[in-house]
Amino acid sequence: MTGPAPDIHVSGTPVVAGLRRRWTLACLIGELVGFLPPATAGAALSTIGVTDLILVVGLTIAGLMEGAILGVAQSRVLARHAPAVNGRAWVVATTTAAGFAWFVGM
Repeated sequence: MTGPAPDIHVSGTPVVAGLRRRWTLACLIGELVGFLPPATAGAALSTIGVTDLILVVGLTIAGLMEGAILGVAQSRVLARHAPAVNGRAWVVATTTAAGFAWFVGM
């Protein structure tokens, strides 16, 4: 029989038990739900035969939505385990990064 998992310390500060599991689940669920807008937009825009410019713009906007969904999921974990992190700024940064990635990837 094993006891509770030992506390993990980062820079001398203990990390609360369950952080890794919560973070992984938040990322998994955030990406699963967040990828719906780009997948739907890509399929719909390709089906109706829009121009490349419209496709790039549409998928970039959908990528922003993906980033926002992922950022919100992650910020909920951060609020519990790292309350000093500004959740709104985290969502904005994640949204911006995802939109940029979709734009560059197109």
